[in-house]
Amino acid sequence: MTTLLPLMEKQGSGSIILTSSASPLRPCSCPSYTASKGATRAYFMDLANLAAPKGIRMNKIHPGVIITDMTKQITDPSLKGTEFYESFINMIPAKKFCPPEAVANAALFFASDESEHCIGCELHVDDGFINQC
Repeated sequence: MTTLLPLMEKQGSGSIILTSSASPLRPCSCPSYTASKGATRAYFMDLANLAAPKGIRMNKIHPGVIITDMTKQITDPSLKGTEFYESFINMIPAKKFCPPEAVANAALFFASDESEHCIGCELHVDDGFINQC
């Protein structure tokens, strides 16, 4: 980010979109990981406020359980009905996992002029996962 900010400041505009995690927003049984993500969140909020007067928008996406190769051991539909699958899906109010396109659409919004008034916003793309503690 420190490389991008001077370039964006020179042109008088820019949009930085961070992708984070649900962990600083809800317990995840991994305190050191949660603490590191919490520190990143605080750093981001402060930096977003400092960058805003320079025409730079900074916003953040908090994905929930996204269907990817990394999560296929959790999200694979063939696991439906297993205790492992059900333990994860039951943590999500909408009872479904997010496709990666949902995160891409959120990023497209933050990158577009439609979000010109969004500064330091955090968008949860998670089917309600972050709201469950």
